[in-house]
Amino acid sequence: MTTPASPSLAPPAPPSPHSGLGIAALVCAVLAPFVGVILGIVALVRDAKVAGRSRILPILAIWIGAVMTLFEIVAIAALWFVAWMAREVMCGELASGCAGGGPF
Repeated sequence: MTTPASPSLAPPAPPSPHSGLGIAALVCAVLAPFVGVILGIVALVRDAKVAGRSRILPILAIWIGAVMTLFEIVAIAALWFVAWMAREVMCGELASGCAGGGPF
């Protein structure tokens, strides 16, 4: 007669060195920078509570998201400035000006 195999009590697996939230924050930092910054902060706080968890991905997500957000703000301001200058140039070249609604 055979005895049933006793379940072995293996030690729990160590935590993954990178969190899924940190990876998601890094991806969002490139695609949607402001969301990536927020997720990076949340991942950084959560990863600080887990021993052995690398915090490099959330830190990278925060930095990349912040730089990309600033770049977007500068790009939007530059586009607005170009549109404003184009309106000024077009209104200056017209004999009647742009008082009646103008080209934009």
